Amino acid sequence: MKIFKDASLKEELNKILDLGTVLAGDNKEYEFFILNDSEGELVDLNFSFNNDEVTVISFPSSLKSNETGKLVIKWSPSITIKKGLKTDLNIKGFEIYSP
Repeated sequence: MKIFKDASLKEELNKILDLGTVLAGDNKEYEFFILNDSEGELVDLNFSFNNDEVTVISFPSSLKSNETGKLVIKWSPSITIKKGLKTDLNIKGFEIYSP
């Protein structure tokens, strides 16, 4: 599975997302694109963060081989972080292969 910043799948990211800076009390939504680069189908997908201020708005629950889905998250900081927020993206799910 690969994560991209853009729908054209040119700006690949790692699982540590840099959300930049958002002022305390504000909200900002982000869109990322998830590519299933495996030969199997990914099912029962779940995306989460270790930071309580970052929430998942929508995500693909399954992806067929070479299919792309959109992950939308929201950051609602309680304090303004001078250097911005970098947070780990946790992904769980199952990979199913058909004979």
